[in-house]
Amino acid sequence: MRSRRFLGLPKGAATTILLAFALALTLRMFHYVPGMAMADNLWIAAAVLYLVGPYLLSKLHTGFAIPPFELYVIFIIVVMPFVASLAALNVFAQPTYYGIGSQRSVVLCAWALALIHACRRGLFEIKHVESAFIFLAWGSLFVYTAVTVLVNPESKLGDGTFIKGGIIEEAFFNFNVIFIIFGFLYYVMSGFMRKNIAQYFLAVPFLIYIIVVDMGRMRLLAMLLSVVICVVRYGTFKRVRFFSIWSSVVVILIGLFFYLFDADFAASRLTKFADAFKVLVTGEVGSDVSANQRIYESLTAMPYILEHWLIGAGRISSQWNGGYSGVIGSYFYPSDIGMLGAFFMYGLFGCMIYAIQFYFAWRNAKSIPKNHQHFIFLASIVGCLWYYALHSLTAGLFVHFIETGILMGAILYVAAFLERHTQTSAV
Repeated sequence: MRSRRFLGLPKGAATTILLAFALALTLRMFHYVPGMAMADNLWIAAAVLYLVGPYLLSKLHTGFAIPPFELYVIFIIVVMPFVASLAALNVFAQPTYYGIGSQRSVVLCAWALALIHACRRGLFEIKHVESAFIFLAWGSLFVYTAVTVLVNPESKLGDGTFIKGGIIEEAFFNFNVIFIIFGFLYYVMSGFMRKNIAQYFLAVPFLIYIIVVDMGRMRLLAMLLSVVICVVRYGTFKRVRFFSIWSSVVVILIGLFFYLFDADFAASRLTKFADAFKVLVTGEVGSDVSANQRIYESLTAMPYILEHWLIGAGRISSQWNGGYSGVIGSYFYPSDIGMLGAFFMYGLFGCMIYAIQFYFAWRNAKSIPKNHQHFIFLASIVGCLWYYALHSLTAGLFVHFIETGILMGAILYVAAFLERHTQTSAV
């Protein structure tokens, strides 16, 4: 029997490519790349059309019986932008349409609903999502590395947020590395669960990218802590002990490699970690410019947080009066100060609402058995969510990139739903 084909490709390959394209846009893989704003906005518009079209019709046929997770996603999309825009109107007198427009990316959460319904209807399976994630992990690794090697970031300093640094610090490209994080977690978990050393070697390029190219200190720390959490969560004592010994050896060897071949680089990385730790623990200004800037921004945010602790000061559009820096009168970006920035914008109420995503993820993750056909992939998604939660402490990802947590939560939701359905059918 001939296999079904689409766009000249086997059905499975075509599904993987289309899913990879959709995931890259939904998780804003090229969010900071110049010229991608139009593609982002078109994908957001498509999400709106999906909500008011196919999704609404599907719920009409079921008498609007909407599961709690889907209700939560709809609440995030519909209600939260209005809350933050009204807060900004109250505190800064920013017109509400600017506040709502600045949060348009939250509509991307609708694609999580699309993924749920597509999997339920059998349009594609978890294995296709897994293949798409792996494809994007290697694709982003190669593309980001090639751009870094072939293009001098100093020549692109005028390209907005695509380039960071360049004034006091060395300029570098600002890529969304969520799929690189996934790649590292996936191959570490694959090696750990399958007892396959070769899989660990596949994780090394992703680790080296984060250390050498990305150079995000808190990102690296959050990623490594996520691995530790997942290994402890899903492994036996014997296997955790074995993993701890060999991972320590690998880390030491990588450190020695950098020290022997580029001692200055190794020393500068250690110094940056030490400076950041000092600033974080003591709150005192050190020699690290980036860490010092976060102290000043935190001091700027505190009066607003204390005065507007419940609802927050709202979301300011970069298109209105010069954005946060123009309105406040000094350099200020809430994403720079992590949870403090989240409290600044959304207050206690908003942060609690956004944090509910982790409850849904936890509830669905715990119902997936270890003998699940795609357990390694799902455990890696759990690892990504741990990374997402830990890095939110210093970068506020759970509010600034809410679609990431929602979509990964939706993958766990689908897996848990299909598992329950399979068990019910077996009975």
